[in-house]
Amino acid sequence: MIARRWYFSPLLVVHAAVVVGLTALTLTMLLTTDPDDGANIGAGILTLPLVPLGLPWSLLNVYDKFVSPVLPMSAHDYPYPWWTQLVEFAALYGPALLNVVLHAVLVRHLARRRVRHAR
Repeated sequence: MIARRWYFSPLLVVHAAVVVGLTALTLTMLLTTDPDDGANIGAGILTLPLVPLGLPWSLLNVYDKFVSPVLPMSAHDYPYPWWTQLVEFAALYGPALLNVVLHAVLVRHLARRRVRHAR
């Protein structure tokens, strides 16, 4: 009976709600604003909590932001391919979502283990 309701773990529900809510709100803000209006500061501020929620995987994105300015200017002269924005979105929002999935797998495993030991 415990193993069937593993997904009602309060911490898992809050974790998933925060990550999915922030991701959906940020992507909605980015997709509904005109890119010609300049930087979307509100969406950037909403993205900030997703970085610690995606640790340690989000360190790869932080590392890229610090290494990119050090590259020679010739590396920035080439036009970006069409898929670079998709990779950037995946690097920003993927780690936090990956941690929610890993959290769910861990809670499910522990619930099944608890049921096996209770028998």
